[in-house]
Amino acid sequence: TENVKLTRGSSGALFNIAIETEYEEGVSPIGTFWAIGLTSDNALDNSASYSNLHDAVNGALNGFSEIEGKTFSMHVAGTDKYFDVTFNSWTNGGSGQGGPATRGFSYTRVAVENSRGNLNTGEKIYIESITGAIFSVSAKKTVSIGGCEGVIPQVGGDASITGKSTFWIDPSDPLKDGFLLK
Repeated sequence: TENVKLTRGSSGALFNIAIETEYEEGVSPIGTFWAIGLTSDNALDNSASYSNLHDAVNGALNGFSEIEGKTFSMHVAGTDKYFDVTFNSWTNGGSGQGGPATRGFSYTRVAVENSRGNLNTGEKIYIESITGAIFSVSAKKTVSIGGCEGVIPQVGGDASITGKSTFWIDPSDPLKDGFLLK
C-alpha cells in the first residue's frame, strides 16, 4: 500500500520505510500488525491475536532465525486490508569485503492473492520497491504438485547490471554440466 513499504536495514528486522528510517524492536514495522498463520485462521475481528512483528515472531517461534517457510497474517493498521505473507528467506548476513552488514529477506504474496480470487491467472499487479522501481507480478499458471495447489509467478521490471563474475569449470567435475533433481 502507499503507507506500508517493508524493507530491512543493516540491523534488526523489518521496518516500514514509508514512515520509519530504521528498525525499532517491539514497534516496527509501524502501520502493521502481525499474527502467525493464515488470515483465515485468525479471527479478523479479534485484534488481540495481532501484535507487532517482533512479538508475533517471538511468541510463536524462537526468534527470526526460524521465520523461513512460515506464514504470517499482516493487517495494515486503520484499514480492512489483510495479507498472508510467507517468508521464503531470511538472512542475517554480516560484513563482507569491508562493506556494511547485509541482511535480506524474501516473501511471497502472489499465490495468496491468486487463491483468494484477487488476482486471476494472467492478470498483473504492480509492486513498488523501496527504490521506487515498479515491478509487475502475475500468476502465469496454476499448478498442483503433490496435492498442493500453487502458482508459477512471473515477475517483470527493469534492472541494471551492477557487476560481472567469471566462473571456471573443472573439466573433471562430474557435475560440470549441472544436475536434475527428481
